[in-house]
Amino acid sequence: MKRGSLFILIGLCLLGCLNAQSLSDVKQSAQVDLEAALEELAALRASIREEKIPLAGERRNLEAEVRTLRSKAEASRAVQDNSDLRLDQLRAQISGREEEMQYATNLLDEYVRGLQARIHVSEVELYEPRLLAILDSAEESEDGSIPIAKLSTGIGLGLERAKEILGGSIFKGSAVLPDGSFTEGSFLLAGPIAYFATADQGGLILRGESLRPAVESVQDFDISAAIASISSTGRGSIPIDGSMGNARAIEQTNETLIEHIKKGGIWIVPILGFALVSFAIGAFKSLELYSIKTPAEDTVLKLVNLIKAGKSEEAAELASHLPGPSGDMLRIGVRHSGESIALVEELCIEKVVETQPRVQRLLSFIATTAAVSPLLGLLGTVTGMINTFKLITIFGTGDARNLSSGISEALITTEFGLIVAIPSLILHAVLSRRANSILATMEKQAIGFVNGLKIAREKS
Repeated sequence: MKRGSLFILIGLCLLGCLNAQSLSDVKQSAQVDLEAALEELAALRASIREEKIPLAGERRNLEAEVRTLRSKAEASRAVQDNSDLRLDQLRAQISGREEEMQYATNLLDEYVRGLQARIHVSEVELYEPRLLAILDSAEESEDGSIPIAKLSTGIGLGLERAKEILGGSIFKGSAVLPDGSFTEGSFLLAGPIAYFATADQGGLILRGESLRPAVESVQDFDISAAIASISSTGRGSIPIDGSMGNARAIEQTNETLIEHIKKGGIWIVPILGFALVSFAIGAFKSLELYSIKTPAEDTVLKLVNLIKAGKSEEAAELASHLPGPSGDMLRIGVRHSGESIALVEELCIEKVVETQPRVQRLLSFIATTAAVSPLLGLLGTVTGMINTFKLITIFGTGDARNLSSGISEALITTEFGLIVAIPSLILHAVLSRRANSILATMEKQAIGFVNGLKIAREKS
């Protein structure tokens, strides 16, 4: 046993010696490697030091180049911003100039169109084609530009016309004579007044229905000779309308009642028919109602006192002279005064009821006229407006003469509807008041008579 342990110990010693020798070799080898690495590191650091200086210089050069390029970029950006600002300013200026040009063009266009509307009807042949040519040339061209220069020629044309009519001008043209013929002759334009003359006749110039110059004869004055004298010598006398044609225009608007009614169209016929019948009934009822007389207020008292005193014959004699339906009622009451009170009361009420339809008859027709006439006028208004819109569809709204018939029908039927309705309404109110007054008087006298009989019988 001890011998075995000794062998193990010896083995372990030998193994330790071998390991010690091996570790020494490893340490020595590591030392050699470390020294070699340090030498390599020193060489690498030396190489880096040698390369670091030129690289640093190159980096500084590149940074300087970057700063230069950045400065150039900022300068270019500033130049671009300034260019954009100037471009916006130029665009704003261009837009402003375009607006000014458009405004000036509109003013010129308005002037030319106003000149076209202001020229006298006798000057249409002279200036209408030229004005239309100016307006046509002012239409927008293909590239969108507006020829303002063409419109500006209208100012020259207006000045030219003003110079010509300043002292009066004579020119050739055509006009419609009073007999309807369209004849050539000479125009004399003196301010806003124009004259026309042929070899044998002449007169004032007015705008005709066809928008052509129409000649209105002047009594007791030779226009032809006056124009010939002014044309040859530059002097002459001519008649002047101080109202500038307004007096004649107002005179032309004057119309008779029949002409005014005819403009109302077909619906004016039933309106006038209702008016005629209603006013005839009103006249008849007025005579009828206001001719009805009523007994005096103390008549009933007198009759009751006579009956109470037993003087029936005298009461009958007094009642026989009483006028109107009230008198008839009281006569019936006196005749049956000896009967029961209820019977007398019923007889009086029967007479009142019998009188009511007689005094109120035909009044309903007057009330119907007052209600229907405005409705017929409104129907005529609707019909007239429908006709007006039809004419607008065909002729447009340029000439009001084409629309006057429909507008006249629309307004005149309403006018006559109200003219008929208002008096009819007043007439119905007055006559109804009169009829109700008659019935109320009868009822009052009937009640007074019956009550008087009651009191007389109670006392007796």
